[in-house]
Amino acid sequence: MSVGLEPFLLLSAALFAIGLYGALAKSNAVVLLMCIEIMLNGVNIALGAFSRFLGLLTGQVFAI
Repeated sequence: MSVGLEPFLLLSAALFAIGLYGALAKSNAVVLLMCIEIMLNGVNIALGAFSRFLGLLTGQVFAI
């Protein structure tokens, strides 16, 4: 049984939104950098999901 594309994209969007909210709401430098890293993790999940869905390795290479 294979998991579709939608759960990964929902997780990716949720991580990106949480990171964006934290980056815009916080003024502490350490918390700001952590929020930016959460946003980048969301983008990496989306790249990996699209790469797996399309059958290409390009997104996985960019994520690494």
